[in-house]
Amino acid sequence: MNKNHEAFFKTAVGQRIEVVLRQPYHRYGYLLLSFAGQPAIGAATWELDARIMVLPAAKRGHAKQACGALVGEIMVELGARRAVTRSGKARSARVRASQAFTMGAVWVVEASALEAASTPLASQVLD
Repeated sequence: MNKNHEAFFKTAVGQRIEVVLRQPYHRYGYLLLSFAGQPAIGAATWELDARIMVLPAAKRGHAKQACGALVGEIMVELGARRAVTRSGKARSARVRASQAFTMGAVWVVEASALEAASTPLASQVLD
């Protein structure tokens, strides 16, 4: 995550979005979508869409990128690595059923990553 993304998550809106992305139950969704070859961010879009769509249009792109960067950090913590195409480029795919997100990073996850996500589910309070 770069400094611009970090700055976004220090704002009031960014802090609320970070709480959503870091919900322990989303870790399972990120992993399961990765096993299916789908973008991990898709696991949280049902909660993120409303929060992103109320932002001014000029801020949405940056917010979506910051969300993707944070999910990427979480995936790396869980032992995942970015999937690549045959030509060696980072693989992305379409995010389904989302108003805000159209594309997302695809991750490769080993079955052992489920152990990393198996800590007790203690959700934070959402607003």
